[in-house]
Amino acid sequence: MAPTPPMGWNSWNSFATTITEAQAIETATIMAAKLLPSGYDIFTVDIQWYEPGASSYTYATKPKPVMDDYGRLLPAPNRFPSSAGGKVSARSPTAFTRSACGSAST
Repeated sequence: MAPTPPMGWNSWNSFATTITEAQAIETATIMAAKLLPSGYDIFTVDIQWYEPGASSYTYATKPKPVMDDYGRLLPAPNRFPSSAGGKVSARSPTAFTRSACGSAST
């Protein structure tokens, strides 16, 4: 049995669909300093990281997600500029289990 349940942070609770790369890096930096020592080691960028027009707690009725030639979702370049082409930013803190998901329930 694990000593603690999985503990971490999810962007939905603070930013809904609107988180940007700068906000994610700032939050991860604070989390690394303040929460990681207590075992919070999961950092999740939740729903619509692939949606350039995401703007609120509601979902776009006709989203235009960024995808590659194989139909795989890619980070929206206007919100995550250093991840152009689907690469993870080299500037992101590395002490976390990273996660990007389609909804908080996945």
